[in-house]
Amino acid sequence: MSPWRSKSSFIRSRESSVEPTSNCSSDVGGTRCAVSVAFMQGSEATQIILFYSDLRDRWPQQEAARLQRALPYAKRLNTHTDFPQVRATLAGIALALQVLRHVASRAVDARELRFPAGGKPYVEDLPDFSISHSGVWVACAVASRGRIGLDIEAARALDPRALRLVAAGKGSGPLEEGEALRLWTAKEAALKALGASLAEAAAVQVGETRVAFRGQSLYRQDLETFAPDAACLVTSEPAREPAIRRLALEEAFAL
Repeated sequence: MSPWRSKSSFIRSRESSVEPTSNCSSDVGGTRCAVSVAFMQGSEATQIILFYSDLRDRWPQQEAARLQRALPYAKRLNTHTDFPQVRATLAGIALALQVLRHVASRAVDARELRFPAGGKPYVEDLPDFSISHSGVWVACAVASRGRIGLDIEAARALDPRALRLVAAGKGSGPLEEGEALRLWTAKEAALKALGASLAEAAAVQVGETRVAFRGQSLYRQDLETFAPDAACLVTSEPAREPAIRRLALEEAFAL
């Protein structure tokens, strides 16, 4: 039985439709892995797969336009321009479809995506996923069970409001810039895991490996894949280290 489960049921993979292995080597220090049938049909431990792309790659204009046209109407209206933010959004959606296709062993159509107001996107009966983009990076992570949140933040000094939020509860001493950014990514990842907004950021309490939010004790994993930029995964269940794969933008949009 596959470890990849939706909110209510298992997702069963078909060996005939899953490649024996995929090259998951990261060009920037990510985990080397082989995503295989064995991985898909492994133990009941929560597993994570993360696909990411570099937005500096050649932009696949025609394929991106085709994806944009297939999106639900409200989302299509928000992605009709060619600004960098819109490109990052479309690339994140493409990666989500690719990683969901990978774990479900079937094509996942853009029309299956749901974008609830004030909530996180989802596909009915498929596992929870989370998209993030910042700077040159865009990524999507999916968890085999439970909830997941992913946040990437380009290396920078935090604005004063964010700095106050991460400093709360961390004592009176000043926070080193890199540590402050890592704490902020953990807060944002927790918010995204539970579909919350930044208005609740002050309520997120970040520990070394755990995050407390809305009465839940969540699990934190910092990622070095995007260094010097910061990235964090937060899950509702204890999880293995993620299997990470880099896709060129042309691959991401080959839907």
